[in-house]
Amino acid sequence: MLAEWETAQKVLLGAQLIDAPVDLAKGFTNQFWDQAPAAYKTINCPK
Repeated sequence: MLAEWETAQKVLLGAQLIDAPVDLAKGFTNQFWDQAPAAYKTINCPK
């Protein structure tokens, strides 16, 4: 499963949707989500 997250991270970095790589091993807990910046938790979708 980590391989899929690594692929997703590469896509997000390439599209500049995230600023820097994250420690993916920490991403499998809610602690990572709780500490993520609010700006990363929002998707700007047109209405």
